[in-house]
Amino acid sequence: MIEIFDNRVEITNPGGLPKGLSSDKFGELSVVRNPIIASILQRVRCIEKMGTGISRMRNKMSEVNLPLPEFEFIGFFVMRFFRQSSNELGEKLTKTRNSILHLISANSKVTIVEMANHLGLSTTSIEKNIAVLKDKGLIARLGAAKGGYWLVN
Repeated sequence: MIEIFDNRVEITNPGGLPKGLSSDKFGELSVVRNPIIASILQRVRCIEKMGTGISRMRNKMSEVNLPLPEFEFIGFFVMRFFRQSSNELGEKLTKTRNSILHLISANSKVTIVEMANHLGLSTTSIEKNIAVLKDKGLIARLGAAKGGYWLVN
């Protein structure tokens, strides 16, 4: 089950840790729950490496300055990924600014004109909202004005 909250995403799976893996060794040791399926998936290259997922998740969260994911083992396996809340941004974003973020997330090369047309606003209005998003550190423009792209932080 995947639950999305304002400040976090929680993923819950039935079953706890695999036999032979204690919670203090979680993320350090790898115990394959179903070795036959894991072997097949690795041979057909549907999985990169076995036993690296937890450390890669932790590293990626650190890279983007977000709290490390939390794990809970209570007969169910629960993972919690925290994100910046609107309070940490200082204020809630307006509907327009949220829409701009969604457009940029969907297409990093979207233009101001395309955003204005999609949202039914003037290019000036889009530029002003983009300036606010840049000031808050939520987006950045990389590369040239033409041929560059947006980065959502």
